[in-house]
Amino acid sequence: MTIHRIATIGFACCLLLSISVAGLSCTSGQTGDSLRTVQQVQPVEYFSPQTDNPAGPSADNAGIDPELWSALLSALQESIRTSNRQVRSAPDGINNMVADLTITSTTADSADLNWHYRSIGDYDQNSQVNISDLTVIGLHIGKSQQSEDWHRARLADGDGNGLITIADVTPIGANFGNAVSHYSVRRAHSNNPAEFSEVGSINQQQGTALPGSLALSYNLTINGLEDGDTLHVVPVDVADGSSGSVSNDVIFTSALRPLDLTASQGTLPGEVMLLWSAVEGATGYVIQRRQLSMTIYDEIGTSDAGTLTFSDTDVEAGQHRFYRVAALIDGGTSAWSDSAEGWSMELPAVPAGLTASQGTVEQAIQLDWAAVANVDGYRLYRDESATHFSETSDISLLDTAVSLPGLHVYEVTAVNAAGESPRSSQATGSAGIIPAAPQAFSASNGTIADHVSLEWQAVEYAEGYNIYRDSETSLLATVGELETYADASLTDYAEHQYWIAAYTALGAGPLSGPQLGSLKLVEPGAPQNLTASRGTYRDSIQLDWEAVASASQYRIYRDGSGTPLATVGQVDSYADDSIPDLDEHSYTVQAVNAAGQSPLSNSAAGYPDSRSNWWRFGMNNLHISRASATGPATNSLAWSYPTGSWIRCNPVMAADGTVYFGNYNGQLVALNPDGTEKRTYTAGADIFTAPAIAPDGTVYVGSHDFKLHAVNPDGSSKWTYTTGGIIRSSPAIDSQGRVIFGSQDFKLYCVDAAGNLAWSFTCGEEVRSSPAIAGDGTIYVGSGKDNMLNAIHPDGTLKWKYNTGGWVRSSPAIAADGSIYVGSSNGQLHAVSPAGAILWDFTAGDYIENCSPAVGLNGRVYIGSGDDKLYCIDPLTGTEIWSYVTGADIDSSPAIDGNGVIYVGSDDFKMHAVNPDGTLKWSYTTAALVDSGPLVAEDGRIYFGSSDGSLYCVGPVL
Repeated sequence: MTIHRIATIGFACCLLLSISVAGLSCTSGQTGDSLRTVQQVQPVEYFSPQTDNPAGPSADNAGIDPELWSALLSALQESIRTSNRQVRSAPDGINNMVADLTITSTTADSADLNWHYRSIGDYDQNSQVNISDLTVIGLHIGKSQQSEDWHRARLADGDGNGLITIADVTPIGANFGNAVSHYSVRRAHSNNPAEFSEVGSINQQQGTALPGSLALSYNLTINGLEDGDTLHVVPVDVADGSSGSVSNDVIFTSALRPLDLTASQGTLPGEVMLLWSAVEGATGYVIQRRQLSMTIYDEIGTSDAGTLTFSDTDVEAGQHRFYRVAALIDGGTSAWSDSAEGWSMELPAVPAGLTASQGTVEQAIQLDWAAVANVDGYRLYRDESATHFSETSDISLLDTAVSLPGLHVYEVTAVNAAGESPRSSQATGSAGIIPAAPQAFSASNGTIADHVSLEWQAVEYAEGYNIYRDSETSLLATVGELETYADASLTDYAEHQYWIAAYTALGAGPLSGPQLGSLKLVEPGAPQNLTASRGTYRDSIQLDWEAVASASQYRIYRDGSGTPLATVGQVDSYADDSIPDLDEHSYTVQAVNAAGQSPLSNSAAGYPDSRSNWWRFGMNNLHISRASATGPATNSLAWSYPTGSWIRCNPVMAADGTVYFGNYNGQLVALNPDGTEKRTYTAGADIFTAPAIAPDGTVYVGSHDFKLHAVNPDGSSKWTYTTGGIIRSSPAIDSQGRVIFGSQDFKLYCVDAAGNLAWSFTCGEEVRSSPAIAGDGTIYVGSGKDNMLNAIHPDGTLKWKYNTGGWVRSSPAIAADGSIYVGSSNGQLHAVSPAGAILWDFTAGDYIENCSPAVGLNGRVYIGSGDDKLYCIDPLTGTEIWSYVTGADIDSSPAIDGNGVIYVGSDDFKMHAVNPDGTLKWSYTTAALVDSGPLVAEDGRIYFGSSDGSLYCVGPVL
């Protein structure tokens, strides 16, 4: 192996190693035959030895997508590996053989030779198969024989399948390193046909490429020839002295060749007829053809010595081809004749200007189009049919076969002996008469109180009329053969635009209009169906009524006052946010316009929501225990209120700041924001549960006396409802105002606002869990020692049950995505889907029983356990994010403020404030266990009870 070969192979290996390790890492400083720099090659129209840059290809400079370039490099690396390509040499093998060597002309002792460059994989034709050939693939990837610039792209079609794909990298790898420095022309005398010697050569870079075909072509004149001499060409690599595959042989036959070749030009349909003069001594003739855009001739047939004609029937109409003929003499081929251009008869042009009448010809459609040269006639097609319905030699046709109304689509083609042209552009026509626009169109404007009157003159042929209002396409009504129409559908007194069009079954005619019309203004009627919200809104009462069509304004009156509370525009609602208190107020509404004022509406009474945001256990029906207010920064005590009995329930708050809570003395206590007593209500036994406040101020609370107590805002009893067991389930209030709570008699109760039973649902064990209510009305509640989380429809029927594996005295919380979180006595926190399927379980170090989960703004779940820890749980995975250790069991449910601080009580006598990262912010120590869950109030303070009998308020003194 020569030193040059060793260097080339080593360089290629280094190149491929760099590709596999570092991707595209070539720089302009690298050199070598098998590597081109990334910086210098620019996209060109085609590649030739004269213009090809010896520097390397660049995905950036060549305009190739970097990902595609990387894929091409990887494919090349794999191809070289599998082909075991190891040496540089001239291209060899049948695929690399020049197969189109021809004698184009001769004299008595010379021949002009022609052939094309053949080195599989050398797509840029720069003399060597190397990495630069990937650029040509990258520039033309995805192109096929149908592509407009296939004459450029076909250079990269190494596998010859008519499509440029990444598979065309394989020929580069299989022939990597092949090089052609020049072509050697060799001759063998007829008396010694096996011995060839070189009689001429041409450098690879001397090839030329015509615009019609970018493949390099070589032309070389060889002198001193004798009849019968055999010639062929061989590619040579001067670097290693190797020779490649020998081309086809041609035989020199001096100046003998067919003369006077002619080809028919558009005179014959479906064929091209060739004619030439005889050659003396010929035993036959070979006929070749090439396409106009190609430089390579293909053999299409032969003839015997006595046949001087040939019919080429493998043609397309009007497609130009070039032909040549050579004589067969003594086993060889003469020089080729001069070429002759020929083509078969062209198809006629596509007819232009097709039109079809639209409603101008009764019982028919008139078709017209422009004449086309050299045609025998025309074919007409209707409604995209595959077959024509008529044929004519004229340039117009009256289609009388479409007498029925309707649209029809037409096309026309031209026909001659060569065949039929493509179809023309489509024209749509219709038979019948389209009516004219109605005349004398008018509209009443402010003269009639209850409608707008439209009038017009009848139109000939009209079968009816379309009436439009406010836009030319907004259809108001369709009427028959009338001349008037009353628009009684208006609900306002503004001016409106009207249009009208006559129609037949064929379609609508042109529009008349616009004309302005409006109703006459009269005194408005009284607003109807006035309603006032009852506890729906915190700081206002919402009024709604039916709008009065003629009203321009409305006057709002409150509590019988003769002076309007407010005057509003053309609306049908009003929010009274100026209410002086939380009591019930009465309202009436009056409509007003320029003509006068209406009587007063019906009277409606309403009241605001008398609750704070934290109006029940868990804050609201979702039990998320997450306030928007920011809690206290320190453990400073604002006040404490002693009751003398254990406070286990969570306190709640009314909108005016009144704090409600119960204790084991059976007292429901109401405190003012400053900690002074407002009133008390005495039940028949201990109060374990948190109260719930209704929008009207009614306070509901359960007791160990088996009763649910409804207490008026003034502290008096409203009613009681007796169950079959003590009540430790804090009540919920649904959107219908119904109170839902559990009892130790195994039942969940639903009682209306008047104390009447709506339904009850029997669970499998006592119900100490407080029900949570989802947005769709589904009620979720635990049921003690049967271990179940129950999902119950709003009508009291079972939706599903989920077995937690432990007692469920913990109350569920509902996340924003509908997931339900609930604890159980086996120490697990369960995440359950709204369909009742397990999402995940988290296991703490001890029981989770009286503590209920809270849900943070970021979705994190917080729960306490008998193992003294407060846990922060990831809502997606159910894994622990952090835990905070208190000094004893946690039976208090945590609460969260607007900054994400978590507040939780512990049996270590303390209320703990824990930062969002799980570190202690502050703690407050009481005289006994803190099992009460805290209330995070809108006043920035927290309220909680202790078994020492006191309610504590931590935060600023107001």
